Amino acid sequence: MLNRIHERLTPIEHLVTVVVFMLGACMMTYLVPPIQDLRPWIPGEEDVPIVRLFKRWGEIPAFAGHGGSYRSVAGEGAGTERLAESVGETVAANLGAKPIVAPPTGSDDGVTIDPAEYAGISVRIEDPSGRGMRAFYAALEKTARAEKGAITRVGHYGDSSIATDLITSTVRQNLQARFGDAGHGFVLAAKGYIPYKHRGVLQSSNPESWELREVVRRQDRDGRYGYGGVQSRAMRGSWARIGTARRGDIGKQASRFAIYYEEQPRGGKFSVRIDRDDREIVSTKADAVGDGVYSIDVPDGPHSVELRYHRGGPVNFYGVAVEREGPGVVYDSLGLVGARANRLLNFDEAHIRTQIEQRGTNLIVLGFGGNEASDDRTEQMFYEDYMKVLRR
Repeated sequence: MLNRIHERLTPIEHLVTVVVFMLGACMMTYLVPPIQDLRPWIPGEEDVPIVRLFKRWGEIPAFAGHGGSYRSVAGEGAGTERLAESVGETVAANLGAKPIVAPPTGSDDGVTIDPAEYAGISVRIEDPSGRGMRAFYAALEKTARAEKGAITRVGHYGDSSIATDLITSTVRQNLQARFGDAGHGFVLAAKGYIPYKHRGVLQSSNPESWELREVVRRQDRDGRYGYGGVQSRAMRGSWARIGTARRGDIGKQASRFAIYYEEQPRGGKFSVRIDRDDREIVSTKADAVGDGVYSIDVPDGPHSVELRYHRGGPVNFYGVAVEREGPGVVYDSLGLVGARANRLLNFDEAHIRTQIEQRGTNLIVLGFGGNEASDDRTEQMFYEDYMKVLRR
């Protein structure tokens, strides 16, 4: 009977049947809680999926291109204009710019700033109290004076423009050329969704064996997504490898790998291997749910760390930090694909505070606005969202 019905359907009717079936399947993801992670779109995301199909591919390179400079990413002409519109003229003009490497001649205190270093800056930092960035400046002064082990850490949260690590890699290169290379910093354990891509570090994994849980989508009600906002859940066969860069002026050496993961009563085990050394087995089992860090010190040089699921219960990673002894600067690029500032409110407050403390972060930067620009909301609403995030 089904065959006879199938034969009578015209091509248009076939198409309508398929579309109705697909829409019904999509609707089920909103009605049945166990399959909510399969939802194709959630309220607040930049576009409904069908809209993305009609967007010009030429608009994408403003954020998702390759190469170390702005011009190699965006090209000239219209590409330049699109990038300037996306991130601002001042930022666009300085992407990939060569940094001023050293303090002025004759300065031996390490903290004297040559006016050439801030020439052309059109937007100043607003800090009426003079205290808002005091802790950061205190840490940076120790780094500038080359005090032993003085590392200044910055965590930069943002949307897809930060997830590509183009803006943040430019800032990282400038700060590290000026104050010292203390390592690439934090990356997700498993590679994130496109266009997530870090520059100046090697990262690979088998994505089909990992389950990613994102703070942007609020996929876990307990709010434990880790410092980078994406929890990477390992399964049998999961592996990830993170290592120093092979090319470039920075990122080619490391002396410490710090692995951030979730502790829990049912926690399983994972293995760690540096380069070709023997594997070490780490248990994530604990009396209560918490945040663990497993650090490995190595001689300063080119290295890689390999993580593999071993056995037992769940193993949930937050990410890996690649660092050096210092003195120097670490600039963590914490881009969240499709994010708005208010998505950071999906973090459990105590958890994200612990994560920031464990990283030893001296300054948090919030770089949002690209996705909010298309929202039908008032400027006051955006302001209130940012204030809620800052208070948390």
